[in-house]
Amino acid sequence: MSSVDDRTQPELRTFGPFAVEDGKVRLLGVEIGDWGALLALVVSIATFLWTVTDKLLLHPIPQIVAPQTVEFWCAHWSKTDKGEVCDSDENLLVRAGPVSVVNRASAPHSYVLDSITTEVALLDDRGTSKKSVHLTWQYFSEISISDAKRTPAAPLLVEGGAAVAKEIEFYPRLEIIAGPKGSAPVADRRNFLKFVDFKGLIGTGAVREIRLTFNASTLGKKILFSASCSIPVDDQFVSNAKGPFALFVRDCTPGARE
Repeated sequence: MSSVDDRTQPELRTFGPFAVEDGKVRLLGVEIGDWGALLALVVSIATFLWTVTDKLLLHPIPQIVAPQTVEFWCAHWSKTDKGEVCDSDENLLVRAGPVSVVNRASAPHSYVLDSITTEVALLDDRGTSKKSVHLTWQYFSEISISDAKRTPAAPLLVEGGAAVAKEIEFYPRLEIIAGPKGSAPVADRRNFLKFVDFKGLIGTGAVREIRLTFNASTLGKKILFSASCSIPVDDQFVSNAKGPFALFVRDCTPGARE
């Protein structure tokens, strides 16, 4: 009888940090079980990494889409023999629609839209600003031939993978700025442009483009995003601005988006 143990030793195979011996899998020298146990471990690690990435690294992706149509109008006007004329103290207002806000991230990465403002820039043929005003959303509106419904503009929830479209009315607001040291704050009315003055600028023919930039922001962790569109001021627009009109409706061509 031989005293030497001639039984076959289990074969040890290695694959990087993994080793397989007698059907058992080891990771860095630690036995984790058979192939089924290894698969379960891999799935658990992948699930953990996806959860961490989804919760900590992925965020809402907000986007705003500029409107197709823009209306320049005033809130109060009078009917005359020549047509409708805005009251002399009425300011320029803007109605834009539809303005769409989009969330390009998947659920559940929602965000709350805090506000939208628009910068209305009147540009000459060289792109130089002749006048610029900032207007703030005031109402969501639904205007039809027979009726007009308005609700105050307020923050909106935009779910992941969803979009919200609104017709929005923009109004000027006072800007409160600090006065000289020791004096009271000053109310700045730079964004109040009389409708008659708006018509006057268009009617001179010096303005060749109206560029509107829509700036939006999210509530909480503030994210800023914007989109713009442009309206050419053609001869017909110039001619109409000289007439008795209290409303101008124009198509707006999409421009840059940020």
